[in-house]
Amino acid sequence: MRIIDSHLHIGNLSDTELVTPEQVKEDLARFGVTGGLVMPFAMRGGGDNWEVHEQLYRTALDAGFDIALYVNTDMLQLSDDLSLYHHFPFNALKIHPDAITFSYYDIHRICEIALTLKLPLMIHTGADDCCRSGRFEPFVKQYPKLTFVLCHARPAEEAFQMMKRFENVWIDTAFLSFGDLKSNLTPEIEDRILFGTDFPANRWFPHLGDEARWYKGQITNIKNTFSLKFASKILSENYQKLYKTKIIHL
Repeated sequence: MRIIDSHLHIGNLSDTELVTPEQVKEDLARFGVTGGLVMPFAMRGGGDNWEVHEQLYRTALDAGFDIALYVNTDMLQLSDDLSLYHHFPFNALKIHPDAITFSYYDIHRICEIALTLKLPLMIHTGADDCCRSGRFEPFVKQYPKLTFVLCHARPAEEAFQMMKRFENVWIDTAFLSFGDLKSNLTPEIEDRILFGTDFPANRWFPHLGDEARWYKGQITNIKNTFSLKFASKILSENYQKLYKTKIIHL
């Protein structure tokens, strides 16, 4: 069974540690992961800057990864020139409202850009009002042709209810508890769940324990709990369905 991780990071894990695409590829090979979507770590107040990370993006493409672009407010000031977003064959746009403050106008503009580029919009979700899943429901309603990926699916009840009401809402499993995934799973949403881990952001959280055990455990839970058909969907098929036709070739 192929395994693809939809939520991976490269770049500055800390002031002293740079995570390269080659390192991520080597680490994930231990777990049978054959590909995935990478993006730089979010930085408080700034987020990604494609000029800073240009070489990392090139290396990631060479390593066989798909890539997502963090959008920050500086980029929005230049957003009339969409050539910025055409610099690489990005597979998705990503915003992190917990790290960067986005107004409702900003998010509307990002939705318009994502629609123009025909790319999914990934959104970091969390417990705070600025990034809880329910905050983005007005945009989900207004842009039914845009695919929204609620990363982390937080709070879980809100995220899963949105999935059940709106067909353009997806989630990934990055740091989503397996109990929440299992208890909220219904047939109508199983085609819109992506396997994602946030790796190697787990290194910020020592309580997760041994890295290999933590990562393998997520895969094992899916394989041992769900049917082969559904496990295949969440581990790779849904990813391929969402991103296969989304690459912009320039």
